[in-house]
Formats: sequence, C-alpha cells, structure tokens
Amino acid sequence: MTNRLHPAALSLLFLAACGDDAAQGPSNEDVSVPPVPEGPSVVRSSITLGTFEGAVTDLALYEAPAFGFQGAVIAANDEAGIAVIRVDGGEASGWIPDPLAQRIDVTYAIDADAGSVLALSSEGNLTAYALDGTVLGSIDVPGGTAQDVCASGNLAAILVDGDIQIVQVGTDNEGQATLSLGTLVETGSVDGCDATGSGFFFTDGAAQPALDTDEAPDMGAQDIVTGPVISSGGKAIEVSAVNGMLAVNGTPLLVQTSDDRPLLPRLVEATGGNYGGVLRDGAILVLDDNNALHVIPWSGAATAAGLAPTSDSKRPAEPIISDAIGVPFATDPAPAFTPELERPQFEDVEPPAPPGQ
Repeated sequence: MTNRLHPAALSLLFLAACGDDAAQGPSNEDVSVPPVPEGPSVVRSSITLGTFEGAVTDLALYEAPAFGFQGAVIAANDEAGIAVIRVDGGEASGWIPDPLAQRIDVTYAIDADAGSVLALSSEGNLTAYALDGTVLGSIDVPGGTAQDVCASGNLAAILVDGDIQIVQVGTDNEGQATLSLGTLVETGSVDGCDATGSGFFFTDGAAQPALDTDEAPDMGAQDIVTGPVISSGGKAIEVSAVNGMLAVNGTPLLVQTSDDRPLLPRLVEATGGNYGGVLRDGAILVLDDNNALHVIPWSGAATAAGLAPTSDSKRPAEPIISDAIGVPFATDPAPAFTPELERPQFEDVEPPAPPGQ
C-alpha cells in the first residue's frame, strides 16, 4: 500500500529542514521530495441501468441502425428469462421467456436492422429470438455440455466440451430464419469465446495464466472473469474484470459510478458501435458485485488505457455466404486486422476497498 503525505505535512517537513539549515548557514545540497507513485487511472460509468434480483450469466449489446440511443442491453437473467433493456433508459423494454438460457449473443444475419438474440442452454439448445421474444428458429447442438455462444456475420460458434461447433445463421428463400450445423473444430480445451465483426476469439482454459488473487475482494467463484474482445481500428482489444478492476489490454483501471462511488466489476461485456450520446464510440457493460448493471463509455476506458477512443461496429459490412471449412472464422480477417491481446499483470496493483469500508 502506498502511504500518501498530506501537502501540509510536506510543507512542515520542508520548513523544519530549512530551520536546521539556517542555524548552520546555507547548504549547497538540494532538498527534494520523491514523487508519489501514480496508481491506476479511474473510469466512470455514464449510467446505472438497475439491479437484478436473480443471477446474470451473460450480457450482450444490440446496436440500432439509425439511432444509437435505441440500442439495447441483453441480459441472461437465469429463471427470469432474458431481459431487453433500452441502453439509455434503465427500464426493461421487454423480456424473452427463456429460463434455460445461460449464454447469449446478438446476430444481424436473420434481420440486419432489427437484430436477433441467440440463446444457448447448457443442454445445447440454440434458439434465435426477435427482440420482442418471438421465436425465429431453434437447433440442438450435439455433444456434451454447452459452454458459450458468440456470433459474427452469418456464423455462430458454440462451445461444447471444449470443442467449437460452427452454426450457420441466416434466412431461407421465404425469409424464414435458418440455423444449420457447420464445421466442428475439435480442440478439447476452449472454454470461452467472443466475436467482433471480423471474426471469433477463443479462450483456451489450459493456457490461462495464473493471476495473483490474494488481495482480491471477496466475489465468490468469479474473482477472475476472462473478458470479451472489442475491435478498434481493426485491432482486437481484450477487456476483462480482474481483482475488482477493469483491464483494457492489460492496463488496470479503477471503476466508479457517475457519482464517484467505488464499483467492483464482476462480469463485463464490451461491444463496438454507436449507442448514442457518450456511447457513440462503443460501450462496456459492467455487472458489479451487488448485481447492479452499469454502462461505461468505451472512449473513456480506451483513453485511460492509452488507446484510440473509437470502436468498430459488429454489424457485418457484407453478408457471409457459406461456412469457412475447417476454420472457425466468419471471413478471412481484413489485412489490417491484427489481434493485440496482452494478458493483464496485476501482481503489484492493490484492488479498491469494497463500498462502505
């Protein structure tokens, strides 16, 4: 812990030193105070959308095509189903009655304007919903325990027992939603995924570094949450919640509410695009240790981490026609697309104290 001296105390120390020197005559030695080491930068949420009563297992963002403020936060809320919340309002604008949904993502392959929600149960059922709750299609993914879903373009990646099952998402000649199984990529160790408009990114559980959590606040089994990926200027940037802080490409950031109260991230989701107002350059969703949901402007977090304060929309620039055989990517990455994923190092950073302490 860094001990900070009050400016008045520094003045008294300096005057005392001058008094001793005055009795002995002038001194050629410079009296200096070593600089106080700087801690992590602080980022603030722009709005708190509300607090969930039940468990929240996943978050996603829908980007409206015309007006960013009409976008929506999608939250898998356990037995309550899937909440659809206006990103600027804090009130649930709708509920999708799917109590089995554990993981979710948004796809624009079925309806490019309205968007659709892909909901995955742990049993491997993948269902596509309109944001008003209408069932658009469903498919059972074979295998064992389903772990995660992420979507990019006309494809979705389903993680099942460490393997990657590609599902093609689209419409038939009559405009009806279609979900069909594609390539199976057998890895045996992948345990998380996220996607940008340029492709998929997977977390290999066997390759995760050991992070020092001895000083972490007590957040149960989710002290460390491997974060999602956001695209900015064609580069992939990892965002995660570790040890009570937000990390952007390995840079630790303290998080506060808009009224300067400490905020301990437990689950995060970051998505590029325009969500209106201060969120016009992208947004980070943060679920804190009290199950309250906050929205942080990507521009603020990126600037604090020394990155460009812009993001790339997840909406596909052009439709994807077929499954990429043997490769779990929606398309070949753009020439300028370079993943830059730096693992966070938090051994020397002291986490914030929980609220009220």
